[in-house]
Amino acid sequence: MTSADRWTARRIRLIQALNDRGIRLLHLADVAVIYLTLIAVTGVMSLVRTDFNAWAHLPRYWWSYAIITALHLAVFYVGGLYDRDPRLGSRSGLPKIVMLVWLSSLIAGLVSWLLGEFLIPRSILLAYALVAPLGLAANRRLSRWLRTGYEGPPRVLLVGDDRAVELATRHLRDAQPPVTVVGSCPSVDGLEKHVEVLDATDVLLLDGRHLEYLYAGPLARLEQA
Repeated sequence: MTSADRWTARRIRLIQALNDRGIRLLHLADVAVIYLTLIAVTGVMSLVRTDFNAWAHLPRYWWSYAIITALHLAVFYVGGLYDRDPRLGSRSGLPKIVMLVWLSSLIAGLVSWLLGEFLIPRSILLAYALVAPLGLAANRRLSRWLRTGYEGPPRVLLVGDDRAVELATRHLRDAQPPVTVVGSCPSVDGLEKHVEVLDATDVLLLDGRHLEYLYAGPLARLEQA
């Protein structure tokens, strides 16, 4: 086994250990982005505002920014930001990120107001809310890129008649990011077996005739697998 193979094996074991404890690398990346963005905004503010002396309150900012970071993670979790994106047809998460970052910032401001002492200067909170969504969106873009590199492109099984399958195959051939069509079947009969044999990661239903049957059985079991 080469050193590269050993490094890959260790990385996989680490990721599996984190996942077993409910921790994803995306959580850790978000913690880093939120906390470092707060520190960076504080540093910039101390340079551009002569009336703001951040360094005098730096020991307090270390722990108050940690509280703000934990609050963001809680809001992100409840808001569904850590739900796994579908590999096929996923939409941009930036609007949702912006909404949740601003919601977290409003909650932090409200809690500070109720306590009578601000955990974070209001000017920093406002500047942070404008900048942070870009870093958090970059985390998700990087996560999708790493997932594709690790698992390969989505392997799609098409379900429909020959004409629909041919049309879908032409569209997916030019899809970005790339998609691999591993096979097709005319109906949902034996769908689970087709998925297992072809090692499909996604099932694309080309008409709605079989939805009721799918959700009653095979699709629910495939989502749990």
